[in-house]
Amino acid sequence: MAVSQRCFQARYLLNPNRRVNILLTGIVARAQQLYDVQIIGVSALSNHLHFLLWVHDARQLARFMNHVAGNIAREVGRIRGWSGSFWGERYTAVLVDDEEAAQAQQLSYLLEQGCKEDLVATPRQWPGLHAASAILSGRGLDGEWIDRTSCYRSQRRMEGELSSNQAFTTRVRIRLSKLPCWDHLEWEEYRDQVRSLIREIEQITAQRHTNQGTRPLGRRAVLRQNPQHRPQRAKRSRTPLVHAASRAARLRVLEAYRAFVARYRQAAKQLKQGRLGVRFPPGSFPPALPFVASRSCVPVT
Repeated sequence: MAVSQRCFQARYLLNPNRRVNILLTGIVARAQQLYDVQIIGVSALSNHLHFLLWVHDARQLARFMNHVAGNIAREVGRIRGWSGSFWGERYTAVLVDDEEAAQAQQLSYLLEQGCKEDLVATPRQWPGLHAASAILSGRGLDGEWIDRTSCYRSQRRMEGELSSNQAFTTRVRIRLSKLPCWDHLEWEEYRDQVRSLIREIEQITAQRHTNQGTRPLGRRAVLRQNPQHRPQRAKRSRTPLVHAASRAARLRVLEAYRAFVARYRQAAKQLKQGRLGVRFPPGSFPPALPFVASRSCVPVT
């Protein structure tokens, strides 16, 4: 599943620095601990987050993203002095087909974050949260999680005296998983595949700058950007139903989606008419009713 979420008005509220990087990583790692989501890749540019995830169903994804988005808004918003809406809209999630070409393409798209925006020459130079170096090094991404609930309760017991955040801060790590289509590879073989993708990204980026007579903005300039800057134009593109490498795969998903919508609408109509025991399709959120889980939970990329 390719998931992204953009900051309010595409402002640079996630602009990297050491404290923001640690908190972002910690929040994502804590959400992974709570909801057991497999994270294949993650990147945080100055104005948006991007994930490549492996989830069992929409409920697991919703809980994970709710935790991530809500805590980032509070923690980073506090650092930025930003009291309004942090996110511009709800996250977008696009299914990735199980074709190897489709999955590799989406991993490559995530890895080129920072390069395709002409900010850095290689993904490894991005100064914020980015999976590229972590995958190649074989290490996880380390951050800090602040247990604000326990901190607040402690302050209540101490009759309003301020408690140190350090007492309620723990080190946590994002665990990165392999791309499903390459899960059979040994880790060193998998890193070689990712290294090839990054090498191709670097070559394409260098060639583009050579042809245009330009150069990347660079790490230092990125770090100096105003976090509350609002770009005059924010790039927007149509969100597809599925990321697939072939027309046949796209049609297969489209047919399944149409069948799902038809079943959902029929069940909703019956519920509105007062019929009890209406069965909504697996994987759906019926109105004012619990999520309908599938009997056989198959992870979805």
